[in-house]
Formats: sequence, structure tokens, C-alpha cells
Amino acid sequence: MERLCRIGISDSTVWRHHKEVTVQLETKLEEEEQEVPYYVAWEDVAAMEWVPSHEVIEGHASVSIDGVKILTRDEGYREVKIVSVSEVIVEPAEQEQSSSEAKADTGCEEQCSGSPEEEMRGRQDGLKLTAHSYRAVLGDKGTFVSALKGELARRRVSQADKISTVNDGADWIGDLVGKYLPSN
Repeated sequence: MERLCRIGISDSTVWRHHKEVTVQLETKLEEEEQEVPYYVAWEDVAAMEWVPSHEVIEGHASVSIDGVKILTRDEGYREVKIVSVSEVIVEPAEQEQSSSEAKADTGCEEQCSGSPEEEMRGRQDGLKLTAHSYRAVLGDKGTFVSALKGELARRRVSQADKISTVNDGADWIGDLVGKYLPSN
């Protein structure tokens, strides 16, 4: 703050204000999560109309789940689990480029030697993820489930026309995807 705004604020003041805001946010999120019963499975998420909606995704929804270990001050390493929900938008390509122009634009004239089909594999021109929302929990899978269900209900993911999910191979993630996201 001092460097950016030339306002001196002590570390203890920053910590105190941060803690006040954090407590308010955590309380609100916990209230939302408590509205979601523990027994709710994918079939029931659509019926959770009592969870207030926010930025409902009607078209294509993208859901990603992951976890990371962090070092906490008092408890050592703990895992943070997070879900990210986004809306997928496909924008039309502005102008088709020839293979040689594309190579020149990416600086890949000498390194890219495959056919145009091989070079295009994996490209997602015009694909954009927007309207992101996140829910994170410091805790185990059981603690995370209510946050996941709450975010899926809040964004009305079950009502989306299409749902895609990209995750790593962790067993706990596969279990949650199988339980709370459709297989179609």
C-alpha cells in the first residue's frame, strides 16, 4: 500500500482487516454450503432450486476439480481442494490462415514439420472460458463435497446443454465427477 498509494499501513492493521473480511466471506459461503444436504447426488442437484443462483450457465459448462498441498502455520501441510466452473464460448475464427502463415505467426517455421492436420490437432481456436467461479476448501474430500455441490447448484450446471470436465487422474476427483457430473 505504501509503495502504490503512499499510505502507510502496519502489518497488524492489514491482518486485522483481512481477517474481518475473510470471516464475513467464510460465513456466507458456509451458509450457502449448509443449504445443500449431504445426501444430494447428481440426480438431485437439478432439484436444488432453493440455492440462490448466480451466473447460470445455459449453454456449455466447464467444471474442473483439483487439490494442492499447502504449508499452514500451525498444522503443517494440508490439502486445499478447489472447483472451478466456467461457461464455454466458441467465437468464430476471424480469418483462416494458411499453414505457412500460421507457422510464421507462431515462430515455428523450422520446428514444426508435421502436416497441417497434425499441427491443428489440439488447437482450440475461438474457444474461450468465461464467467468463472471458484469454491475452495481447506480440508478432506468429505469437507469439499458440500462446496462442490453448492457451486454446481448455484451455477445451475445440471441445466446446461453440455458439460465438460478436465481433471488429473486423482481417484478422489474421479469419484466426485462420477457422482456429481453426468456421464453423457
